[in-house]
Amino acid sequence: MIGPMWLGGDAPPRMLAVRDAIRDAATGARLPFVDPLAERWFNGSDQGGIAPDGEILNDQGHQRLAQLVDEALKRSGALPG
Repeated sequence: MIGPMWLGGDAPPRMLAVRDAIRDAATGARLPFVDPLAERWFNGSDQGGIAPDGEILNDQGHQRLAQLVDEALKRSGALPG
């Protein structure tokens, strides 16, 4: 399972609660969990994939998201790597 992302900056407490609920569900179901908030996807220098409105991904961002998901699933063992 993959938790939520927050584009640019620190996620607010309500998003952390959502992440924690998803993580707990993954743990209960014995599924791997990937935490984009902890890994800070699209934070720091990884801003090129965010549309000018700062709230959605552009085409480059969707390609980067696919790459991040692929890498995370391989690390978790959910995909052969």
